[in-house]
Amino acid sequence: MAFLEMRGITKRFPGVLALDRVDFEAERGEIHAIVGQNGAGKSTLMKILGGAFSDYEGEIFIDGKPCHHPFAQGFPCCWCCRDLSGTQPRSRFDRR
Repeated sequence: MAFLEMRGITKRFPGVLALDRVDFEAERGEIHAIVGQNGAGKSTLMKILGGAFSDYEGEIFIDGKPCHHPFAQGFPCCWCCRDLSGTQPRSRFDRR
């Protein structure tokens, strides 16, 4: 059993299915990077874990115990968003 388990996490916004039955596990001391395209749901998943969203479907467990708001119960969560693709924004007038 993992220290942190997120099972079947689904989050909807008006007209958008942001997360569709996402599963995630982590053991104590592990560090994970969540990567994907813009709009893939990375920030939404971390905001659920951090307690910013409470209206989601699915289950979260810490040490095997159900936990709806991990951050409120002392679970350390931090996220950082950064573009690591190495690409630079270009305008349509850029002739590179």
